[in-house]
Amino acid sequence: MSSKSSEPGRHRAILTAVDAGGCAPDGQVDDARWPRSAAEALDEGRTFRATAACPTVAPEDGRAAGWSTVRDHGTAFVGRAAELAALRCTLDSAVAGQGSALVIRGEPGIGKTELLRTLRAEAELRGMSTLVSTGVEAEDRFPYAALHQLLYPLAGLLERLSPAQRRALLGAFRVEAMQEDKFTVALATLELLAEAAAAGPVLLLVDDAQWLDEPSAEVLGFVARRLGGHRIFAAVAARSGHGEPLGRSGLPERALSRLSPDDAERLLTAQAPDLDAGARTHILTQAAGHPLALIELPRTNPSARTLLPGNWSVAPLTERLERTFAGRLRELSADARAFLLTLAADTACGLGVVMDAASMISPEPVTTDAVQQAVDVGIVEYADAGLRFSHPLMRSAIYSTAGLHDRLAAHRALATAMRRRPKQAIWHRAAAALGPDDQLAEELEQLACAASGRQAATVALTALQRAAALASDTERRSALLVRAAELATEVGAHREARALLDEADPGELSTVGRARLLNVAEAVAFDPHDGDRWIAQLTRAAGTASGAGEHELAGSLLWRAATRCFFQGASPSARSEIVAQAEALDSVEQNPLALAVLAYASPERCGRDVLDRLERLNGRELDADGLRLLGSAHLVLGDFPRCVDQLKRAADVCRIQERTGMLARMLGANAYVRIWLGDLDRAHAESEEAHGIARENGEHFTAAATRINIALVSALRGDQHTAQRQLENIASSRLVPGMRYILAGARHARGLLAMLDGRPTEAFEHLAATFDVDQDCYHPVIRWWLAPDLADAAVASGNTAQARELLGDLPALARRLSTPMLILATSYTAAVLAPETEEDDRYQEALLGEVGGWSLYRARLQLHHGKRLRRRRRPLDAKEPLRRARNVFDELGVRPWADEARAELRATGEASSRRTVGISGQLSAQELQIATLAADGLTNRQIAERLYLSHRTVGSHLYRIYPRLGIANRAQLRNALDRTGCAGAEESA
Repeated sequence: MSSKSSEPGRHRAILTAVDAGGCAPDGQVDDARWPRSAAEALDEGRTFRATAACPTVAPEDGRAAGWSTVRDHGTAFVGRAAELAALRCTLDSAVAGQGSALVIRGEPGIGKTELLRTLRAEAELRGMSTLVSTGVEAEDRFPYAALHQLLYPLAGLLERLSPAQRRALLGAFRVEAMQEDKFTVALATLELLAEAAAAGPVLLLVDDAQWLDEPSAEVLGFVARRLGGHRIFAAVAARSGHGEPLGRSGLPERALSRLSPDDAERLLTAQAPDLDAGARTHILTQAAGHPLALIELPRTNPSARTLLPGNWSVAPLTERLERTFAGRLRELSADARAFLLTLAADTACGLGVVMDAASMISPEPVTTDAVQQAVDVGIVEYADAGLRFSHPLMRSAIYSTAGLHDRLAAHRALATAMRRRPKQAIWHRAAAALGPDDQLAEELEQLACAASGRQAATVALTALQRAAALASDTERRSALLVRAAELATEVGAHREARALLDEADPGELSTVGRARLLNVAEAVAFDPHDGDRWIAQLTRAAGTASGAGEHELAGSLLWRAATRCFFQGASPSARSEIVAQAEALDSVEQNPLALAVLAYASPERCGRDVLDRLERLNGRELDADGLRLLGSAHLVLGDFPRCVDQLKRAADVCRIQERTGMLARMLGANAYVRIWLGDLDRAHAESEEAHGIARENGEHFTAAATRINIALVSALRGDQHTAQRQLENIASSRLVPGMRYILAGARHARGLLAMLDGRPTEAFEHLAATFDVDQDCYHPVIRWWLAPDLADAAVASGNTAQARELLGDLPALARRLSTPMLILATSYTAAVLAPETEEDDRYQEALLGEVGGWSLYRARLQLHHGKRLRRRRRPLDAKEPLRRARNVFDELGVRPWADEARAELRATGEASSRRTVGISGQLSAQELQIATLAADGLTNRQIAERLYLSHRTVGSHLYRIYPRLGIANRAQLRNALDRTGCAGAEESA
């Protein structure tokens, strides 16, 4: 094969690529400046105007960002009929408006890329536009590199986004000097794609997802889960066995297997029809149905007449393929080999830089002739005014088979060629380093500081990891790893944080360093077992940090210890030590963190004092963290009305600030309290939203806790199937052992299910277990909140004496703390468990007191009273409380108790009208949220931003909501919601 090309067209293409630096040529769309690549964007002043003649349609020649149509083996795409049939159906559904996403997994060379290419051709037949992005190993440290590649053709639609979303995307791509937020970027991406899909159906193709940078992967996962209702299909190809972020997104997956023997023979015949029988049998055996092997192995011997070497089968297939690719290098000149090694060392820096660097390690200057040689032998291919390896294995083959000396020389040359781009050059300086280099480690640490300031977390994490590897001092190395883990925690990358902590050596850290390590480990690698030991360690570490002047760290450690006290339980001595240290924190009287620590660590001992201090803080301007801490303190002390107010305000701020991790926790806690307050519709809606966000963020505890909420609401509504399913999922969670909060919640839900299903003895056993210190579901605080349920089950099962004994300490505690939930539980149980001679007075006292203000408990007490009056042969007196109970239960959607009230009324001789389906029976949880926000006057875009949807999805939901509520437009929503919410009461009255 000639090393010189006689094809001027192809030669001009390479020259174009060199002139463009390996990127698309400059153009202009709506004055929106986008960088050429994420890598170049990190160097200030290197932005340009994006090119896209038609922003929603890929160029007609088939080239989108990072996508090539040059490579063609001349063979049919065999053996994938089932996959193609399924994908064709999915494309048809997307064209019809039922968008979805699919991850296609398989080993290298199995045909993932070919499947995507075929899918693209099918999409073009359906008139779909195509957007493409390909993960590049060298770009995985550049935030949003893959996302930039995907959205590049849509620059002309930026003006349709809200200013905040537009700024977020431009900040992500470093066009504007601002701090981008991951979820604002994600929502902006969803809106941008929704706008594109409004003009016509869109196909998203993402190849080599295992090399996506993490921010891009998280945004794409966010978007892919919200494609329902949009004319968009996202197909993602990723290697099996890789734990990339997109693989943790919960998207449906399909695995590509190897070809069947018949299909393998068809492919081999099409690829190498002149093989003799012996070679054919040997290759079929060695390839074992692997498509790329069937294409490449025959090329090992150009004559295709002899068997492969005997030791060939010893190596794994991937290694054999890499050897095959590396063998092609022997056909090339020294300058072409230098070029390929340099390109393999960095595929993202630009072709001009690669050629300059390659010339430094080549015997003679590298010209386009050397590049053309690599193209002619099929190792690289032309792709969108640039070059890329024809297959990822070719890159790894060239790089791995080169000697260490040559690889280091390539990286040094690249660093030199990038001297005007120091933020990129430093990576190659680091790759070329042999042994410790403290100066370079310090530079990387400085780069991390600057990157984290811009929220470029991936860059910062990679820089800190490399700095740790280069540090000569072992303590500094471990400290850098812990610092990287802290950064990973802040951005929600818990898996990466755990890996970093595993590398750190606690024995090499200072005492404060070990305290910092423990603080991070508690956040990302929470161990539910042996809670007492962890509480002791956290408390000691807090003391160490406080003694060293690290007061913020000390407070964080105490908070973690105190929350374990509430969620797991702790010994009195452990609680006392936490209380002592919390009282010593600065400005404890006005410190929301200190007050929350005291409330969580020892609510019965410190509760009254904390409530007095909280009273002095109420009404003060607080940020989201302060509101969260105050709301949490009010929750554990039983002041549910104040808790709801503060947690709702905290959640509102979190929405504005896009702090989704905290938002999920606030929504989950608020929903839990709303159940007691009888606000079941909002409790369910907030729980569903919190659960979805928690799963996206990897917040496993919050996800499990919100399942408790959903189980409780489902039980009250009579949906036993959903409640049982939630409880089964909770039971299978690794967080359940030792977590008294979750175990007590599960017992509560099981008790309600049994009680509402007519099994009062079983219900009483479940609820009484939370009062038994020897049971793992015992909870010193939550048990009092379950007192009304315990009393109901006790009366129905004949266990009133045992219930009175279990609740003996409740009145004294309620007098001491005087919080609404404790007062309610005391008066409610006093009425339900009262002897016959006192019951009328107790009911009257309870209904005129705290119970009267809580609709669910008021109705429950009225049901009890009515049942007792009827059984005492006072049917006329029983009717009024039974009617009131039925009406409220209908309004709240508590079907089992509403049905029971109707049955009791029938027993008095009064016919009760048919139950009217309330709002919860007409709208889903998300639809109710949308309808409520729309009724409050929010626009579709404002609702979308709050609920992390596209505004078009919100519009589609409202279009379906109106006829269900019997209205025609948005202006009628408020009246419809109010009317539907009390429809049951009005009809039944």
